[in-house]
Amino acid sequence: MPFPVTVNGRTWTQEDFNPWAYANNFPDLIRDTAEVGGRADIARQQVEAIYAALLSQTYPVVAVTGPLSLSHAAHNGRILQVSGDGAIVAPWPALGAGFSCLILNLRPLALPITASGTELRHPDGHNKVRVNGMAALIGIDAGPAQLQLLGQTEA
Repeated sequence: MPFPVTVNGRTWTQEDFNPWAYANNFPDLIRDTAEVGGRADIARQQVEAIYAALLSQTYPVVAVTGPLSLSHAAHNGRILQVSGDGAIVAPWPALGAGFSCLILNLRPLALPITASGTELRHPDGHNKVRVNGMAALIGIDAGPAQLQLLGQTEA
């Protein structure tokens, strides 16, 4: 074991583990280790609870069979399952900051996404969801306002 070792904010050196010192330090080391273990167990329980809550969520699915102009009321927090022809238009005034949706493209062609009233942003300049791909569309008011497209996309 490399020294020094810090447990629960206390630094232990190799000298602390010598035979006589170890006998004196053992109760403190066990107490520190138990406290760290207890916090780790609580953290694990919290992560498991959050994960279970996420898994229990259901997201409404909106079937899209033709061209669509998005709105906050009808499409925020939804999965858009696109199987028809046409593009998706994302008008900023109707969406705004905080808007988000997932877009699943089930069409045989890439699905174009067009923004109006703001810029559609993607790190690689993409503006389409790939065939059988899924992407997130997120409204951000980062001065200037923008719609961010992330996921399985293409130009």
